[in-house]
Amino acid sequence: MRIHAAIVGDLEKYMKMELRAAGAGVLQGVTETSVRVRDRLRGQVASAGLGPNLEKAWRSNVYENRTIDAAALVYSKAPLIHSAFDEGAEIFPSGRRKWLAIPTPECRALFGYRSGGGLGTRGGNRRRRLSPANWPGNVDTGGTTDQQRRSRRRALQYGTLRPVWRPRPPHLLVVDDVRTNRAGQLTRARRSKSGGYLKGTTTVVMFWLVPMVRMKKRLDLNEVYDWAERELPNAIVRAYTAAAGGADTGGEE
Repeated sequence: MRIHAAIVGDLEKYMKMELRAAGAGVLQGVTETSVRVRDRLRGQVASAGLGPNLEKAWRSNVYENRTIDAAALVYSKAPLIHSAFDEGAEIFPSGRRKWLAIPTPECRALFGYRSGGGLGTRGGNRRRRLSPANWPGNVDTGGTTDQQRRSRRRALQYGTLRPVWRPRPPHLLVVDDVRTNRAGQLTRARRSKSGGYLKGTTTVVMFWLVPMVRMKKRLDLNEVYDWAERELPNAIVRAYTAAAGGADTGGEE
């Protein structure tokens, strides 16, 4: 008995079709997986309650390249912050500073809070984070007479920070003579005609002073990375099978 084997059809054309299907499958599988990885990472940030800016900081790019070597990059625009919440971190004051100043909810209510630009005075530079160093009520002893006069007006408007040292941290930075307006918002009390403050004023804590902050682990990036390693081959196979089936159908017609 003799068995003869022969190739029927155009082998070169068939191989090109398979190569195109493989390239399309790799590209689609890589694209699909990268988008799902990005969305999973964003979902972790959203579940941790870290804010929309940190959520959208996860980005993905796809590079088609040539034939079957498509690639994707999932990256963070805030890698240090994401890493800190992934690993847990301890934050200490920089330089020769002894304390970290953390704004209180009352401070946020008085000046308004922007998740992207931090705290900022109304009508001022909202991109600048508010801290005790640039507190608008600080009196400027230098500069011209006009600058000193404006500085004193800001001190009357926003108040001067006063430290309150406690036996143990957190220590406090407070502002005196603050009251609540009819809308329930905190505002600086105005002086009466006699020069004193109106009734109903109180002292409000604007900053907590702590020697360090320990951030708890709130993200699990390795879980997403491990999932991506398992999912990518499956996504490529599914996409390749769909592309190859379409290519076969097209060839038969």
